[in-house]
Amino acid sequence: MLWRELIAALKTWPDIATWFRAAKVSAAALAMIGALAWAGGFLSSAPRFGLNIVWANALLLFFVPTFFEEAVFRGLLFSAARRWSKRWAATVTVVAFTLWHPLQALLLDFPGSAVFLEPLFIFAVAILGMALSQLRIITKSLWPAILLHWIVVVVWKLF
Repeated sequence: MLWRELIAALKTWPDIATWFRAAKVSAAALAMIGALAWAGGFLSSAPRFGLNIVWANALLLFFVPTFFEEAVFRGLLFSAARRWSKRWAATVTVVAFTLWHPLQALLLDFPGSAVFLEPLFIFAVAILGMALSQLRIITKSLWPAILLHWIVVVVWKLF
């Protein structure tokens, strides 16, 4: 049942009016996340890498972490928790998504993982999680959430 709901969310493509609603949510989230990233020092004004390196990795970044995390959090977990209510589903997915990031840093200890333990980074992840859950609710699709998540990851990797 959950897999069918995940597939349905992937098959759903929002109409133009819904994309505009999604864009408003995304713009507000990006502004807040950008401010937190700048204040926390995990976003700079100059690219860390050449644009060619980021674009070369953009496809990989689309699938890991973006597509994978959205399929798990806003796909399967959201569908499972939605049985109680959309608000409960959003809350569960935001909390799980937020906790997942520092947990990765503690378990995997990958290069740059220390930022995943920074309070402002965790707060930015929570805001992103709220926006992604809101996009899932208003669009009934995973694609706006996938797109927003991918933009955030690519910009973060670039700057």
